[in-house]
Amino acid sequence: MPEAIPRHWYSWHYDLMEGVTRLAEVRVSSWRDAGQLTVGQNIFRVYRQGLCKGTFLLESNGSILAQAEKPSVFRRWLDIQHQGRHYILKTVSVFGRKLVLLDGSVEIGSLTRTIFSRQATVNLPEDLPAPLKAFIVWLAVLLWKRDAATGAS
Repeated sequence: MPEAIPRHWYSWHYDLMEGVTRLAEVRVSSWRDAGQLTVGQNIFRVYRQGLCKGTFLLESNGSILAQAEKPSVFRRWLDIQHQGRHYILKTVSVFGRKLVLLDGSVEIGSLTRTIFSRQATVNLPEDLPAPLKAFIVWLAVLLWKRDAATGAS
Protein backbone atom coordinates (compact mmCIF):
# COMPACT_ATOMS: atom_id res chain seq x y z
CA MET A 1 0.00 0.00 0.00
CA PRO A 2 1.45 3.40 -0.95
CA GLU A 3 2.54 5.88 1.68
CA ALA A 4 2.89 9.65 1.58
CA ILE A 5 6.17 10.41 3.30
CA PRO A 6 7.22 13.99 4.14
CA ARG A 7 10.58 15.00 2.68
CA HIS A 8 11.71 16.42 6.04
CA TRP A 9 10.15 16.61 9.50
CA TYR A 10 9.39 20.32 8.93
CA SER A 11 8.30 20.07 5.30
CA TRP A 12 4.91 19.81 3.59
CA HIS A 13 6.57 18.31 0.49
CA TYR A 14 5.84 14.60 0.15
CA ASP A 15 7.03 11.58 -1.76
CA LEU A 16 4.30 9.12 -2.68
CA MET A 17 6.06 5.81 -2.21
CA GLU A 18 5.24 2.16 -2.91
CA GLY A 19 7.97 0.33 -1.05
CA VAL A 20 11.23 1.84 -2.37
CA THR A 21 9.64 3.10 -5.60
CA ARG A 22 8.66 6.77 -5.79
CA LEU A 23 5.32 7.05 -7.59
CA ALA A 24 5.12 10.84 -7.37
CA GLU A 25 6.54 13.92 -5.74
CA VAL A 26 4.01 16.31 -4.20
CA ARG A 27 5.21 19.86 -3.55
CA VAL A 28 3.08 22.36 -1.65
CA SER A 29 3.75 26.08 -1.91
CA SER A 30 4.22 27.83 1.41
CA TRP A 31 2.67 31.06 0.12
CA ARG A 32 -0.69 30.02 -1.27
CA ASP A 33 -2.75 27.05 -2.40
CA ALA A 34 -0.40 26.01 -5.17
CA GLY A 35 2.26 23.45 -5.87
CA GLN A 36 3.79 21.03 -8.31
CA LEU A 37 3.38 17.30 -8.88
CA THR A 38 6.02 15.16 -10.53
CA VAL A 39 4.83 11.78 -11.81
CA GLY A 40 7.60 9.94 -13.64
CA GLN A 41 9.13 12.51 -15.99
CA ASN A 42 5.91 14.57 -16.18
CA ILE A 43 5.40 17.78 -14.22
CA PHE A 44 1.93 19.02 -13.34
CA ARG A 45 0.91 22.38 -11.95
CA VAL A 46 -1.63 22.45 -9.11
CA TYR A 47 -3.20 25.64 -7.82
CA ARG A 48 -6.32 27.35 -6.61
CA GLN A 49 -8.01 29.74 -8.99
CA GLY A 50 -8.53 32.97 -7.04
CA LEU A 51 -7.10 33.97 -3.69
CA CYS A 52 -9.55 32.77 -1.03
CA LYS A 53 -12.34 31.07 -2.93
CA GLY A 54 -12.08 29.17 -6.12
CA THR A 55 -11.51 25.89 -7.83
CA PHE A 56 -8.42 23.75 -7.24
CA LEU A 57 -6.93 22.74 -10.60
CA LEU A 58 -4.61 20.02 -11.91
CA GLU A 59 -3.00 21.31 -15.09
CA SER A 60 -0.59 19.92 -17.65
CA ASN A 61 0.70 22.00 -20.57
CA GLY A 62 -2.18 24.46 -20.24
CA SER A 63 -4.88 21.75 -20.16
CA ILE A 64 -7.03 21.19 -17.08
CA LEU A 65 -7.01 17.48 -16.21
CA ALA A 66 -9.00 17.60 -12.97
CA GLN A 67 -10.59 20.10 -10.65
CA ALA A 68 -11.88 20.19 -7.10
CA GLU A 69 -14.29 22.56 -5.40
CA LYS A 70 -15.09 23.13 -1.75
CA PRO A 71 -18.84 23.78 -1.80
CA SER A 72 -18.88 25.68 1.49
CA VAL A 73 -16.46 26.95 4.11
CA PHE A 74 -18.54 25.00 6.63
CA ARG A 75 -18.12 21.66 4.85
CA ARG A 76 -15.04 19.50 5.27
CA TRP A 77 -15.10 17.89 1.84
CA LEU A 78 -14.10 18.55 -1.75
CA ASP A 79 -15.97 17.66 -4.94
CA ILE A 80 -13.41 16.33 -7.44
CA GLN A 81 -14.14 16.11 -11.17
CA HIS A 82 -12.00 14.13 -13.59
CA GLN A 83 -12.96 13.04 -17.11
CA GLY A 84 -16.70 13.26 -16.44
CA ARG A 85 -16.51 11.41 -13.12
CA HIS A 86 -17.22 12.92 -9.72
CA TYR A 87 -15.55 11.95 -6.47
CA ILE A 88 -15.83 13.34 -2.95
CA LEU A 89 -12.78 13.70 -0.71
CA LYS A 90 -14.22 13.94 2.79
CA THR A 91 -12.81 14.29 6.30
CA VAL A 92 -14.36 11.62 8.52
CA SER A 93 -13.15 12.76 11.93
CA VAL A 94 -13.12 16.09 13.68
CA PHE A 95 -9.32 15.86 13.90
CA GLY A 96 -8.98 15.30 10.15
CA ARG A 97 -6.46 12.46 10.32
CA LYS A 98 -8.53 10.26 8.01
CA LEU A 99 -10.01 11.28 4.67
CA VAL A 100 -12.14 9.02 2.51
CA LEU A 101 -12.62 9.09 -1.24
CA LEU A 102 -16.20 8.45 -2.29
CA ASP A 103 -17.64 7.56 -5.69
CA GLY A 104 -21.24 8.55 -5.10
CA SER A 105 -21.96 7.19 -1.64
CA VAL A 106 -19.49 4.29 -1.92
CA GLU A 107 -16.12 4.57 -0.19
CA ILE A 108 -13.44 3.61 -2.73
CA GLY A 109 -10.31 4.84 -0.97
CA SER A 110 -8.77 6.57 2.03
CA LEU A 111 -5.80 8.60 3.20
CA THR A 112 -4.87 8.29 6.86
CA ARG A 113 -2.20 10.26 8.69
CA THR A 114 -0.31 8.36 11.35
CA ILE A 115 -0.50 9.64 14.92
CA PHE A 116 2.30 12.05 15.91
CA SER A 117 3.52 12.24 12.32
CA ARG A 118 2.62 13.76 8.98
CA GLN A 119 3.25 10.46 7.21
CA ALA A 120 0.12 8.92 5.71
CA THR A 121 -1.13 5.64 4.32
CA VAL A 122 -2.69 6.10 0.88
CA ASN A 123 -5.30 3.59 -0.23
CA LEU A 124 -6.63 4.72 -3.61
CA PRO A 125 -8.07 2.58 -6.42
CA GLU A 126 -5.52 1.05 -8.77
CA ASP A 127 -7.45 2.23 -11.83
CA LEU A 128 -7.12 5.94 -10.97
CA PRO A 129 -4.45 7.62 -13.12
CA ALA A 130 -1.24 8.45 -11.24
CA PRO A 131 -1.60 12.24 -11.76
CA LEU A 132 -5.10 12.12 -10.25
CA LYS A 133 -3.80 10.13 -7.27
CA ALA A 134 -1.06 12.71 -6.75
CA PHE A 135 -3.66 15.52 -7.02
CA ILE A 136 -5.79 13.82 -4.34
CA VAL A 137 -2.73 13.52 -2.09
CA TRP A 138 -1.97 17.23 -2.68
CA LEU A 139 -5.55 18.15 -1.71
CA ALA A 140 -5.27 16.00 1.44
CA VAL A 141 -1.98 17.66 2.37
CA LEU A 142 -3.61 21.09 1.99
CA LEU A 143 -6.40 20.04 4.36
CA TRP A 144 -3.93 18.62 6.88
CA LYS A 145 -1.73 21.73 6.64
CA ARG A 146 -4.74 23.97 7.36
CA ASP A 147 -5.72 21.80 10.33
CA ALA A 148 -2.16 22.02 11.67
CA ALA A 149 -2.16 25.81 11.27
CA THR A 150 -5.38 26.10 13.28
CA GLY A 151 -4.30 23.54 15.88
CA ALA A 152 -7.05 21.09 14.95
CA SER A 153 -4.79 18.06 14.79
